[in-house]
Amino acid sequence: MKVRAEIKLLVLLTLILSLGLSVVNLVALSNYKRQILEKIDSEVELYKLAVDYGVSLKLPPYIVISPKPPGERWSVAGKVNDEFFFVNEDYVQSELRRFAFYLFIWEVPIVVLTILVAYKTVTLFIKREKEAKELVKTFFLLFTHKLGNFLSLNKINLEILEMKCPNEKALSRIKQAYSILESDFKKSLNYISTFEEDAEKENVDIGPILEKLALKYHSLFPDKKLELVLPHFTVKAKRREVESIFQILIENAFKYSRSFVKISLNFEGSKPIIEIENDPGITTPGSGIGLKLAHFLAERLNWKLEVIPGRKLFKVRVYVK
Repeated sequence: MKVRAEIKLLVLLTLILSLGLSVVNLVALSNYKRQILEKIDSEVELYKLAVDYGVSLKLPPYIVISPKPPGERWSVAGKVNDEFFFVNEDYVQSELRRFAFYLFIWEVPIVVLTILVAYKTVTLFIKREKEAKELVKTFFLLFTHKLGNFLSLNKINLEILEMKCPNEKALSRIKQAYSILESDFKKSLNYISTFEEDAEKENVDIGPILEKLALKYHSLFPDKKLELVLPHFTVKAKRREVESIFQILIENAFKYSRSFVKISLNFEGSKPIIEIENDPGITTPGSGIGLKLAHFLAERLNWKLEVIPGRKLFKVRVYVK
């Protein structure tokens, strides 16, 4: 069962308040005990002077003058002539309990009120955040629906033009531009789908995901050599986000390579690094939206994505944390 974020925050706040107040109360009780003992010492000194001067004073019930302790929980606090001042230790404990009770009576309403205010504030904030997110999501859905219809219509138009248009170069350029736009559109849809309210982090084995995606795109580009070095490695993350990152990177690697793609999972110490390499081909460059989305998704996972361009070798490194 998934625990809501506000409940988690409420529990955390309760623990922090409890721990903080426990420390404060411990210090307060320690100081109060010291004050009680100082008060008893002052009283004993006063009664000693009274005895020395022959003044008769009534002793409080927690102090007695006797040659021996009246019970087990009596401790020596002073001496006068051949007798001792004994203090009842239960008195000190009862005073501390009384003080602790008053602290409890004061603090419970404060803690409860603080937690309720915090809960209401967090709940309101989360509610507004969800509403804003739903609004953005609705806007994207409407936009992508309209754009999807537009692309579908133009795809039909391209097919008609392909049958009738004699200018193959012009038609080829239009088709390339359309392919890039359609690819970016699909990437955007896939990116939007990563914003799942109920998606939870899980133990994701990266190796099989990379292998599945690599074989999928290799089937679309069978003339290109594929090399895989993929030991098993598990990471705690949202599966959809992990798949989205590597789908973008592997698709780009195949699409813009000349003859080969290599995907490997290596380690620098205990830190895993996924490398996707290819030899750049002479093709029409893309819009770059795929890499931007991959960068953004990597940041959401607290990963680092490094692009190392080159004429003979194009490499992308994903540093997994």
